[in-house]
Amino acid sequence: MRYKRLFLLVLFSTVLFASPQCWAGVNDTFGIGAKATALGGAFTAYADDLSAIHYNPAGLSQLEGTHLTVGLHVADIDYEQKVSQKDFTYGTDPEGGTTDQNNSDLLYIPQLGISHTPQDSRWTFAYGVYAPFGLHGWWNSSKANNRYDTIETYNDRIIYASPTIAYKIRNNLSVGFSVGMGVTDEGCTINLRVPQVTAATGGAFNGYTTSAGKIKFELEDQTSLSANIGLMWQALDWMAVGLTYRSESHSKMTGHTTYSYSPEGKTIIDSLYGPGATPDQETCRTRLSFTHPQSVSLGFKFDFTKKWRVMLDCDWTDWSVRRNEKFNYDCEPIFLRVTHDFLNSGKPKDALVVERHWKDTYEFRIGTEYEALDWLTLRFGYHYRPTAVPEKYWDNTWPLIDYHVFSFGSGMKISKKMSLDFAYSLVWGNDHDIENNESKNLTQDTSVYSPYYGDEVNVRTEIHNFMLTFNYRF
Repeated sequence: MRYKRLFLLVLFSTVLFASPQCWAGVNDTFGIGAKATALGGAFTAYADDLSAIHYNPAGLSQLEGTHLTVGLHVADIDYEQKVSQKDFTYGTDPEGGTTDQNNSDLLYIPQLGISHTPQDSRWTFAYGVYAPFGLHGWWNSSKANNRYDTIETYNDRIIYASPTIAYKIRNNLSVGFSVGMGVTDEGCTINLRVPQVTAATGGAFNGYTTSAGKIKFELEDQTSLSANIGLMWQALDWMAVGLTYRSESHSKMTGHTTYSYSPEGKTIIDSLYGPGATPDQETCRTRLSFTHPQSVSLGFKFDFTKKWRVMLDCDWTDWSVRRNEKFNYDCEPIFLRVTHDFLNSGKPKDALVVERHWKDTYEFRIGTEYEALDWLTLRFGYHYRPTAVPEKYWDNTWPLIDYHVFSFGSGMKISKKMSLDFAYSLVWGNDHDIENNESKNLTQDTSVYSPYYGDEVNVRTEIHNFMLTFNYRF
């Protein structure tokens, strides 16, 4: 018993102090835990492993004794953009007619959790580390045809501590509650160009080929909070119902934004404000208020036989909370002064405001599981994930499109105490077209910031996710 307690103490300490290493990894999450992922995320009414901390904390009451889970999610993202010029008002865009792909390496997302149910107790206690939200992509800074919209972009929410409790009210009814303490970070690097420069300089400079410089920001909040509340009801011997509410997470991110100006950019700006007016670079302290949305999941599990079951889920996510992103500066970058004073942007000089106006989404998920052998279970799933980003405000800093997600996996019992779950999912993104003059953030004739005016942009995405989860019962 003494060694068991020592092991648990070491484990909790490792999780706590290793958390910064976890969130430093980049991710685009399409599931948490191999079992739930293989079932297409239709896990709200099942939730019988430690990923229940996220999917439905009430499900933890199904676990007896002490359980440990260690998992790894590896993602391979293929992202392609095609640019076709349709309007030549400001000259010829050399990116027109080109097709490029991202340079992103494999992404690694760890998962860790532990739970304990005291003997003859209705209470279960758990703790986990996982990533409920994540996005990261990067492209060639000198050749990629979307480098004027983003070279690198990321936004992550990593839960480094999630103390959780579940209580079995009756043998067929449980509730659960989890508090998520996590880090939220966001960053982006963009090469700046303004097609309207062609007209503003009387044709002396081509706005498509003249890079004004570069903008880069890195922001972070290490103490954002959220909560998950779940209920699980075994309504009939063959049917279970699950309901989960996940709260908003409010972050007050801080960091720095740096504007770096090219020789051509300095020449253009100096012609407006006078010789020597433009510095090589400006760095501003930056603040951003950011909200990850609340969501509700309703799920059903049907046991058609002792070996075969089907799960159905419906998720609502309140993405409409994301109206805009306002990056507040402690200085007035000369780039924003130019767009305000000479290009009539109507935007403040000490803040970069990007309109978002996202829309709520509904996702329907289905998963099925069959116990083929005493030691082998087969799983399959599917769900359709519509984008929350309207075409009118779409850009590559949030390159989210409609996805079909196909998944399969297996569960293998190694011994009475050990099991291994595997999952693979293919995320296939429909061709997504942003027409010329459609997006205010990409292709409209605006000064801040729409670097692809005159172009039609087409993107497609294919993501391969591999997950492996090791489970041990003490």
